[in-house]
Amino acid sequence: MSEVVELVVRSEEEAAQYFEQALAGVFDNRSVLIKFDGWPKLDIDIEGERYHSSLPTGVLKALIDYQAGINRAYASIAYGKTAKSMTEEDRKEIELVFDVKEGSTDTETELWGALNSLGARAIERMTGKQLVTTILGAAFLASFTYASVHWMDTQAAIQADASKQQMVTQILHQNEHLAQLQVDMGKAAMSLVKGAYDANKITYGDVELSKPQIEAINQRGRETTAVSRIDGPYEIVQLKRFEDKWRVVLYSERTGQIQTDLFRGQNASKCIEEISLAFAKHQPVELLVLGRYKAGAIQSANILGSTQSGLLEPEVAVAGDSDDEESAD
Repeated sequence: MSEVVELVVRSEEEAAQYFEQALAGVFDNRSVLIKFDGWPKLDIDIEGERYHSSLPTGVLKALIDYQAGINRAYASIAYGKTAKSMTEEDRKEIELVFDVKEGSTDTETELWGALNSLGARAIERMTGKQLVTTILGAAFLASFTYASVHWMDTQAAIQADASKQQMVTQILHQNEHLAQLQVDMGKAAMSLVKGAYDANKITYGDVELSKPQIEAINQRGRETTAVSRIDGPYEIVQLKRFEDKWRVVLYSERTGQIQTDLFRGQNASKCIEEISLAFAKHQPVELLVLGRYKAGAIQSANILGSTQSGLLEPEVAVAGDSDDEESAD
């Protein structure tokens, strides 16, 4: 029986080194246990008249959304299921505690405890390479707040280290479990900025938003929606089946990562076969996609068909999201 390799991660730099080693095949066919020590963590600081030793309801919602994203990722990675499958013990193990410093709205939480629990679960389901890229990927997405904030509005002129941008792209290409985590972290970031809409400054992890940037992001939510076709070649990041549709996470250099819906109807089966085959073979597929934009950013998108199968003729009206999702991976 092969020996379990133990990796102790104390910093972002160490995590990046192990991630690159995993991509290079160092941990192939080996059992790996990751232990985080002092990294990562999330720090939130809000400055403004309303933000002295208090957390408004809108900001609390952001923290709840953040925890929900961690729960969903844990359930997907540990069990291959939704968050409903988690036990009470699971929830206690990964519950985050946000410490608020006296006299301010400076809030901090340690993420490494939840990630250690996740790594211990994942060792039963994954190869060494899969585990390292997945657990470290989750750590990066949960702490690289640039990726979450930039998702909200490209016009806010938010800057980021180029290496971090490249790391996020690599993570999303490597693991379909983390696509939803990235979406959930983005939603939590949006809840934070909406909840602290009148703040003078928000420091969210490695991102600092000024008052004009906060106002620009909130203004986007009040602008009208425009639609545009964004047909082209897409990589399939994640594929899930619902009662009346498929949820497909796509990636292209033109759009970045986007979440789309493909509704059941005439020709839909042919199109989903193409998408499933492309997903299995890690190949791009030519899709016909309709995007809905606000302030130049994609809010939602539907797959209308494919170049090969043509346009679909939906037979089912658009419905709300279902909680009873099934993964097709």
